[in-house]
Amino acid sequence: MPSLSKVLQPVGQTFAADRSAAEALTTLTASGGDALLIEKDGSIVGLFGYREALAAFADGSGPVEQYMRRPLPGRNVADSLESGADIMYREDTPVVLMTQDEGPLFRKTSRTVGIVSAFEVLEEIGKTTTDTASNKVFAGRKDLGLNVPVSPCQRACPIHQDIAAYVDYVSQGRYLDSWLVIHETNPFPSMLGRLCNHPCETDCKRGWVQGPENAVSIKSLKRFATDYAWARRVKIDWQRAPE
Repeated sequence: MPSLSKVLQPVGQTFAADRSAAEALTTLTASGGDALLIEKDGSIVGLFGYREALAAFADGSGPVEQYMRRPLPGRNVADSLESGADIMYREDTPVVLMTQDEGPLFRKTSRTVGIVSAFEVLEEIGKTTTDTASNKVFAGRKDLGLNVPVSPCQRACPIHQDIAAYVDYVSQGRYLDSWLVIHETNPFPSMLGRLCNHPCETDCKRGWVQGPENAVSIKSLKRFATDYAWARRVKIDWQRAPE
């Protein structure tokens, strides 16, 4: 998935921390946005949204600094869209501050380069998911009259192997069955199990969201199933297809 830099927006208008919360609410309402970025001494120090406005409703004469949410969650512009969505969900914030590393390796500093909002992040994830999700249908299957879902890994495979099937067979210990499925569309699994650039793993859904799981090592499983069959001298009796 793309990085957060794809949906980066300039910081834009800010609101001084020493101004009143009532003024902040008026400004927020007029802007039509989800939140105001609160600035103090040239730095973004917090966020004032409608949730914070409720806390200031009884007495909005105090400075907005008393009611703002702090610290404002941040992410590096090189981080993935998923990481931005993740922190927005965990911190319940509509805006994340974007930083960029500068300087040599052991003296790196970060500077604020903009913001990203939940709307832009979710919109971009939606576009990417639509492009890579399993609801895509191969043109060759449309003649069934049904929308047959295809997994993202299979759709990314240049020869459209039934990856889900042979990975499932490996998980069951049915290694020869896995090899037979691989051979249905791949006459050279031993080579491709070592040399393929595995676009299937790039589109693997397990690798889309940050967490303890990584993308399935599909190429390695293909190589394993092939080596297993080769070690047992299993052969396929190929026949020429009818003319």
